[in-house]
Amino acid sequence: MPPVKTIRPQSSAAKARPVRAKSTPPPLPHGYFQEEGKEFVVTNPQTPRPFDNFLWNDAIFANVQQTGVGYCDYQINGTEAVQLLTGVGRICDFDVFGRDHLMSRLFYLRDRDTGEFWNVNGEPVWEKMESFECRHGLGYTILTTQTRGIRAQLRIFIPPGDDPVELWTLTLSNPGRKPRRLSVFCYNQIQFKFKWGFDSYGDMIFRSSLFSKKDNAVVATKHPHRRPHDHLTAFLTADLPMVAFDGTRDAFVGLYQTLQKPEALLRGSCSNTPGSADATIAAAQFNLELGGGEARECNLILGATDAEAKIGPIRKKYLGRFELEFEKLKQAKAQMVQRNHVQTPDPSVQVVGADDRHVPCPQIQNLRISVDLQGGSSPV
Repeated sequence: MPPVKTIRPQSSAAKARPVRAKSTPPPLPHGYFQEEGKEFVVTNPQTPRPFDNFLWNDAIFANVQQTGVGYCDYQINGTEAVQLLTGVGRICDFDVFGRDHLMSRLFYLRDRDTGEFWNVNGEPVWEKMESFECRHGLGYTILTTQTRGIRAQLRIFIPPGDDPVELWTLTLSNPGRKPRRLSVFCYNQIQFKFKWGFDSYGDMIFRSSLFSKKDNAVVATKHPHRRPHDHLTAFLTADLPMVAFDGTRDAFVGLYQTLQKPEALLRGSCSNTPGSADATIAAAQFNLELGGGEARECNLILGATDAEAKIGPIRKKYLGRFELEFEKLKQAKAQMVQRNHVQTPDPSVQVVGADDRHVPCPQIQNLRISVDLQGGSSPV
């Protein structure tokens, strides 16, 4: 079922339209800017076009849409760039049908007592949601939804520095009194596509995936005979134990099923199937129980490296430090935007200038922009 839609009142010739004060920004049908303009809050997930956020550091670039899905590229020290997650942009030289190519960072929740399942993201199951909110901020996205009495919050960000990793925190809350037994399934489509035209014959036959008990990680690799570099090991790891995994799409989704009704959710568990020369994924299952009023948290790392042995040090560096890394990110972004100042009578333009987001706005008048260049202020 589709999520709650934004309903507009019908216009009537008998009723005069109220005059909106000139100082009030025009309303947006699918969301609004937070007061300081540093976050855009999406209130309806079914936007007319994807509402994108772009996250990056010195080694990785990610596209995160209003439901949390999207693609991800990384580049190490100027070498050949690699697309880690499947997905293409909206402008390309071939036809793209549907959204299946974007379906990574998916979190399914399954009630182990009833067998019912849904997505934290909303899509692709589109179970009716009781609430939805996506906050696109500077360097992060926070998705908050509630479905079948379970409140979920998913935070996605990329830490400053030069590690090609995304850090995710999933928080599940049970506001009711009845205990809930849940399974969490995290699904990602791994591509390893070279971005600059380097091609290795028979690309798929060089891909494989497995579960590392030592690192509590689903590990995927691509090692063709000819390659521009060795940074072709991807991993999904977490601070909660994975009870099952799948490394191939056919095992998780099923040969004749779709991501709306994947086999793993229908049967209630991943199948612990490694991948070899097929559609590579990193899917992990976690089981947890929530008492009435209880909340649980799971921290995950999606990343790339040049050797499986380096996953352990990356886990040690980040797990247990997500909040510190998030504060470092916010401080860096605050320093980035405080150098630029916009002064205009139009509040919507004030918001646009605050962090370089773009929204439709009325005619701009009396605009004065001050740009801080190496500590000095220069009017434009």
